[in-house]
Amino acid sequence: MTPVRPSIVNRRIRPASVTNIENIDKEFKEQLKDLYVKQENYEYKKELVRKTVSPKREDTVKLQVEMKRAMEDQLKRKEEDEKIAKEDEHKLFCYNEYHRRFVAPHGIEITLERTKARRDYLKALMEENKRTEALKKELQQREKQDEIEAEHLRAINPSSWNRRHYL
Repeated sequence: MTPVRPSIVNRRIRPASVTNIENIDKEFKEQLKDLYVKQENYEYKKELVRKTVSPKREDTVKLQVEMKRAMEDQLKRKEEDEKIAKEDEHKLFCYNEYHRRFVAPHGIEITLERTKARRDYLKALMEENKRTEALKKELQQREKQDEIEAEHLRAINPSSWNRRHYL
């Protein structure tokens, strides 16, 4: 299996530097600072491995104290978060109560007025449709009655008697 070549995309981005006599001391100090940081990180990891592999009594006590402190800090943060959440909930309740008492009644009245106006409009429209339908039925009945009367007159009138049978 061939080794994977490192990609040029994954390399560390460093600012372009032009080494010359004027800035050689500055670059040396920056590189030295980077090396010290790496060395401290290495020492920290080495000490951490030593403590986990074969801890001394002081290391165990120190670790326990750190864990206790971390748990206490976490508990304090949790209590503060709960306190903040409770305050936010109280503010929201106060806002909703204010809105319900002072803002909402006016909004409810307007909504009720609109609903009543719409209901009245639809009621008037329905009544108008009923009247129109009644007039239409009345007109149809009148036309039907006129036809029946015309038919009756034809039957009585002898001049149309013969025509009626031949139509």
